[in-house]
Amino acid sequence: MRIEDYLEVNDEDGIRIKGHRIWLNDLIEEIVNQQMDAAGLLERFPTLNIDKIAAALAYLEGHISEVMHRYEEDLARKERNYAAHRDEGRAMLTRLKARVTAAGHKGKA
Repeated sequence: MRIEDYLEVNDEDGIRIKGHRIWLNDLIEEIVNQQMDAAGLLERFPTLNIDKIAAALAYLEGHISEVMHRYEEDLARKERNYAAHRDEGRAMLTRLKARVTAAGHKGKA
């Protein structure tokens, strides 16, 4: 089995399963958070086959420190994005409340 036949390893956004919109990080999340094995991954991702799952697991095993570093960076980026969106939403809500209050006062004049 050639891993390159199943994974797009040179993608700058991460490692993707060829022919799918499924990333290696998606599999890692299921392995870590749901304690999934290969059978569980097949059930969770029915468009994958055992060869693609095996290639992903083999790559993960052979490159564990590199993959986990990228995974941790991805989690940190997601957390930063979530915080930015949360803060942006709060600011929008504050502006909306101010506009509604101002509009209410104009209607009473």
